[in-house]
Amino acid sequence: MAKAASRGTGVLDKEIEVLQELLAEFRDRVLDSYPDNVDAAAVGNWQLLAAIDALVEGDKTGANYHFAWFQALSHVATGG
Repeated sequence: MAKAASRGTGVLDKEIEVLQELLAEFRDRVLDSYPDNVDAAAVGNWQLLAAIDALVEGDKTGANYHFAWFQALSHVATGG
C-alpha cells in the first residue's frame, strides 16, 4: 500500500478503511497507555501507519514527518 500511495498508482477504498482502523487502534493504544506505560514499538507502528495514511492523502510533508518519528524510534529501539 505504501508503494502504491507513494507512486500515485492508487489504493483501494477497502485498503484505506483497514489502514484507518489500524491507525485508530494504535493511536488509542498509545494514548490510553500514556504516561505510565507507553510501548515504544506501538508508538513506532502508529507513526509508520500515520506516514502511510499521509501518503494516501497526498500529504508528503505529513508522511515525511511521521516517517522521521518512526525512524527515530526504530533507531533508539535498536540501540543505534
